[in-house]
Amino acid sequence: MTTETERVEILAEALDKGGVKDPDVGVVLGSGLAPLEELLAGASALPYDDLPGIPPPTVEGHGGKVLFGERKGVRLALLCGRIHLYEGHAPADVVRLVRALAFLGCPLVVLTNAAGGVREDLEAGDLMLIRDQVNLQGRNPFFGPLETRLGPRFPDMTEIYDPEVRKLLSAASPQGPLPEGVYLGNLGPAYETPAEIAMARALGADAVGMSTVQEAAALSALGVR
Repeated sequence: MTTETERVEILAEALDKGGVKDPDVGVVLGSGLAPLEELLAGASALPYDDLPGIPPPTVEGHGGKVLFGERKGVRLALLCGRIHLYEGHAPADVVRLVRALAFLGCPLVVLTNAAGGVREDLEAGDLMLIRDQVNLQGRNPFFGPLETRLGPRFPDMTEIYDPEVRKLLSAASPQGPLPEGVYLGNLGPAYETPAEIAMARALGADAVGMSTVQEAAALSALGVR
């Protein structure tokens, strides 16, 4: 039986053969962020359909390809679109691509998403840096047999979102320092009821969504910032 570690290794090898070499930074483009593909205009693309173990996204706005190229001297891997648990996938499927980036030696991954603001001072279109997360999706990528190459049995989740990277992102923002907050991940795909939003606020969440928490946890366990 093929282990998840072997699936990630096979995927990482396919990415390497497809030209994804020693990425410095990975970026997962969430809903509505397809225009950022222009960062690597003209770069070679690897469709998810051609990658082993990666189902194509079925959600509108998630392109389904990996772009790799240089931007201002930085080797950048753009994951254009993601898959979600609510599409019927297991956590291991959701995090396989970012784990493969880790296996390729990528030290830093930027996760993006479109989320609903819970905190009252947030308005539509605002940017928020995620400081911490609450996973209410009822599952995580570590469930099941221990595979040590994917992380320890009991990963430390104290500081999933790297403080130094958050400072760099905030300093780079043309809007000035960015607000930080806690992201709560629900399973979806239904949007939250008013009572569920009230619960999220009571739990200390500043924004709610249906992605990101699985990838962030998996990357943190592998030592990726």
